Amino acid sequence: MLGIKKRHITGLFSILKSPIEAFDVMRHQGEGSLALATVLYLLFFAMVVAGRQWTGYLFNFSRVEHLNIFIMMALSLGLVFLFIIANMAVCTLSDGEGSLSDVYVVTAYATLPFILLSPPIILLSNVMSLGEGTYYGLMTIVKYGWFAVLLFTGNMSAHQFTFKKTVFTLLLSVAGILILLFMMFLGFALMTQLTEFIRTFYNEILFI
Repeated sequence: MLGIKKRHITGLFSILKSPIEAFDVMRHQGEGSLALATVLYLLFFAMVVAGRQWTGYLFNFSRVEHLNIFIMMALSLGLVFLFIIANMAVCTLSDGEGSLSDVYVVTAYATLPFILLSPPIILLSNVMSLGEGTYYGLMTIVKYGWFAVLLFTGNMSAHQFTFKKTVFTLLLSVAGILILLFMMFLGFALMTQLTEFIRTFYNEILFI
């Protein structure tokens, strides 16, 4: 589970052709790898940054000179890890059988289409005309759609849920992410106010 072996890589690519079977084999035979999952998360983040910086200007609505690596990390890996936390909380209450490591691995493996399709999409975006934007949009939909399908099947396999229960728990997981974001924002706001209060109180003591 901790190292990367040949069978782990073979199992990773097998999810592209038969995700349900591959995720079941991974769960029951211990074919998932935490190390490989971590590498996939790093590659996923690299592809997010690459897409932000090198997508053709016709399809890139971001100012490439204003790259903030920490904001991008929060909007990509941060949201992924919030999903893992929220999903584990929801599925534990729903009698899900998956462990935290199971969810960590299947979520990482689900990013494989995103990692594989991002480089050719980025390259093609630099040679496509605006009139070919439909093809660019279609490729992007396939990239995210495939990721969503693998995330769904991986989650269903990890927790041994039915189709309907998986849909329900994933929707609750999204709600959980929103709740976590609200709590983080509230905590940040309270911390900011507390810091300002302490700073003001300290300054007033100095002038007494």
